[in-house]
Amino acid sequence: MKRGFTLVEMLVILSALAIMFLIVIPEMSNVSRKTKENEYQRFLSDVFLSTEAYIQKNIENYPNLNYQNRKVYVYFDELLNSGYLKSTILDPKNDKSVKDEDFTVQVFVDENNEYKYKLYEERYNPLFISTVAQSLLDNNTEYGNYTYMNGTYLKGVQESNYVWYNGFLWRIMGVNEDGTVRLITEENVTAIPYGASGEGLLYATNEGYINDWLNDYFLDNLDENKSDVIVENDWCLNTTSSSSVRTDCSGGTTFSAKVGLITVDEYNLSGASSTNSNYFLANNQYYWTLTPYSSSNAWFVDNTGNSAERLTQRTAGLRPVINVTFEAEIIEGNGTLNNAYILNQSTAEQTGKLNKIVTSGEYVSLVEKIYRVVSKDENGIKLIYDGYYEETSGTTYTMSYGSDSTFSLSSGIGQKLNDDVLPWLGNSDKIIETNWYQSDFVLGTSYKEILNDTSNYTVSKIGLIKVGEMLSGQSVSILTKGYTEESNASNSNYYWQLDNDSALYSWYNDYRGYSSGDYTTSKYSVRPVIVVSNDTTISSGNGTLQKPYVID
Repeated sequence: MKRGFTLVEMLVILSALAIMFLIVIPEMSNVSRKTKENEYQRFLSDVFLSTEAYIQKNIENYPNLNYQNRKVYVYFDELLNSGYLKSTILDPKNDKSVKDEDFTVQVFVDENNEYKYKLYEERYNPLFISTVAQSLLDNNTEYGNYTYMNGTYLKGVQESNYVWYNGFLWRIMGVNEDGTVRLITEENVTAIPYGASGEGLLYATNEGYINDWLNDYFLDNLDENKSDVIVENDWCLNTTSSSSVRTDCSGGTTFSAKVGLITVDEYNLSGASSTNSNYFLANNQYYWTLTPYSSSNAWFVDNTGNSAERLTQRTAGLRPVINVTFEAEIIEGNGTLNNAYILNQSTAEQTGKLNKIVTSGEYVSLVEKIYRVVSKDENGIKLIYDGYYEETSGTTYTMSYGSDSTFSLSSGIGQKLNDDVLPWLGNSDKIIETNWYQSDFVLGTSYKEILNDTSNYTVSKIGLIKVGEMLSGQSVSILTKGYTEESNASNSNYYWQLDNDSALYSWYNDYRGYSSGDYTTSKYSVRPVIVVSNDTTISSGNGTLQKPYVID
């Protein structure tokens, strides 16, 4: 007859199993830990051997290096759960920290948990934007931080989160859930409608003007050699008729893109408002948020810091938002307004062909006048004067557009630009004649219709910026008086733009950063726009306001 285990027998068996687990599990853990350690050591050894082979093969590229008398060390960066990097410097041969490396290999684990490494000839201690962003968050004790879509972002007044990158001054917002770092421009890069009338819910579609402008036109005008650190991310399209503080996208939809805008929720969560108009997400300008209010309205921020609804066919500024990889490198700077962090680009003085070097937003000096690069194509490099025309030194000149809205050389603003403003700019032989295309622009028109319209033009040396072009907002260096004070709309002026709204109306950019139409007899200031030849060369500079490219 079969019988089961007695209670005593069961207790004996369970006790034996428990003792066995106490012995085996720690040993298994030790084996696992040793396996990981061995994998890491093999990885370091592979890196070291690969680097040695690379150096020996390419020794002619290092004329100042006597490799026989130097050592190779590894700079290892570990991605932590919090999304920033812990750094140590190791000698692959003995795994001991060193302080005076000669030949550096920077090693890091990317967002896909894969090892990557870079080689540097000289001693190099890279500073990563993720480290800076996390430090800003950790030290933001006065205002605290907010969470949105599982990322962590800065609240309040920030004085050390300025970044110069790819022609524009940005602000570090914080760290996303995946460890990437979010940046927002300090200025309105343009001013366009949110969409056509009644199309406030079409942001992420082909009919969405802003999404198209950001990810087609804006992104295409950045320097692609500097843009490899920009990554796609999810953006939340979530309609609300109240000024909400939602921390996720529940009830909305997400879409993927490289460039976007902040939502009204993010703006409110940051603490910025008309009461807190000195908080960094309030830049004293009108600008759109990503959030629809309804099919006919969308949320925007005004120059007082107040968030409110605005008809989609009206214009407001755009402050592009991007997300950059956690290992994007900061080259120099301390993050302040007049000494911003330089991100992912050389700060060395440049020489050579202007069109091979410059990118939209960068600064150029010609006959001691400072311009910013609007765009470049086969016809030349378009530059906008980074200030306002002064007929009397120290006084901004204002004038009417003309008796009607026609831009011509025989009367009005076109004649003034080419007769009086050209000599004031120095009448350089580098300025070439070009076609200035004037478009009919009514509220709710797509920027593409304006920029692609070639039906009406005037040939001249000086023109004006078009509605919807790059840098058709208010320049950050004007708003901050040359990076000497926080952005303030009172430092800027109304200025005329090229396009018209009818025979009696022409467009201008408001000192608060949006575009609008007014009678041609009204008086506004002038920001001259010129085009220089693609053969133009520069003798010095790095494209920043402090060191603009100098045209020979």
